Amino acid sequence: MNATEIIGKRALDRDANALGKVIDMEVDPSTWAVSHITVKMGLIKKATVTIDMIDKVGDEVFLKVTKDQL
Repeated sequence: MNATEIIGKRALDRDANALGKVIDMEVDPSTWAVSHITVKMGLIKKATVTIDMIDKVGDEVFLKVTKDQL
């Protein structure tokens, strides 16, 4: 899966509540692995989600945490 397939996906918390959309991702240049994604939540708020907070990526990005934990 490449960046264009992840950016724009809807992000859901562990209770399947919609949080927002993935708007960016950061890659560690030494390993070429994704280190975190940025989720836009509403008009202004953005949340940084580290890779260990992500449960799985399919049609949507499912997180292991709740909205309050972001």
